Amino acid sequence: MEPLLKRGDRIIVAPASAQRLVVGDLVLAEIDGRKVCHRLVGLRSQAQGPALLLLRGDAAFSEPDAVAPSACFGRVFAIIKPGGLVSMDTASSRLLSKIAIYAFPPLMSLRRILARLLGR
Repeated sequence: MEPLLKRGDRIIVAPASAQRLVVGDLVLAEIDGRKVCHRLVGLRSQAQGPALLLLRGDAAFSEPDAVAPSACFGRVFAIIKPGGLVSMDTASSRLLSKIAIYAFPPLMSLRRILARLLGR
């Protein structure tokens, strides 16, 4: 989840039903047997049952993972960083979450390309 989450950051998760999640929310979910923190980037309807949650890390430029709502443990409402607590419930963090869905993947890809070109 770089650049938002760095190694050593901690997250505070509150239980949340799939109906209460909003595109842009950070969620803790189980994907392929691992607990991961990803951003909700959309929903995919199914013929039967509830819609699947489309989750993707901010640094990923791949297709999002489609997970059942039952695989979601909850929504991240705060991040504990070395400098203090960062609330995910402010208007500015919600706006940045929306921007992150579209801006972070290409920016992180550009960062990787530049690192390769510069030999880092």
